[in-house]
Amino acid sequence: DLIDATPSRTLFPGEDRGAYAAFRLAFLEELAPVTFYERHLAETLVDLEWEVVRYRNLRTTLVTAEARDRSANAIEKSVNQYSFEPSKQSTAIADELFKPNGSGDEAATILRESAGTNLDEIVARAYAKEIGTLSHIERHLADIEPRRRRLLDDYDRLKARRSQNIPDAETVDDDGD
Repeated sequence: DLIDATPSRTLFPGEDRGAYAAFRLAFLEELAPVTFYERHLAETLVDLEWEVVRYRNLRTTLVTAEARDRSANAIEKSVNQYSFEPSKQSTAIADELFKPNGSGDEAATILRESAGTNLDEIVARAYAKEIGTLSHIERHLADIEPRRRRLLDDYDRLKARRSQNIPDAETVDDDGD
């Protein structure tokens, strides 16, 4: 089976193997490779698309981590202006702000009232602090796009060449009819 002939992909720590498997399967079903070479090109397309997802996730994680740290520091400074490190309590409040389900309303109120700032400002400052790294990520994402387009064009040409119809042969008898 062709699927067994392709190497398994190594994921970064923290990446969800199940999410990658579902992502890969969806792309392979869409591309419907038949030959080994089509499968190879399709797998390369999957890798490029996953790289885009990976870099977008890295970008979000980077800004979120910096914003969470800034929030914890702002909360701590509102309680103890001489502190150099946020307390566990300030860190826990900041963590609530950035929970995936968005349940940080109480933490946002604490941040706004006690620290005199809001989440939008914190995130904007985090983004500004990380702009150099974010610019690198954006350049890398922009570099992937032409590679992806060329590979997809190659893949489409390969599939089109395979699917060209060959006219049926004509039967000729010995009499020349």
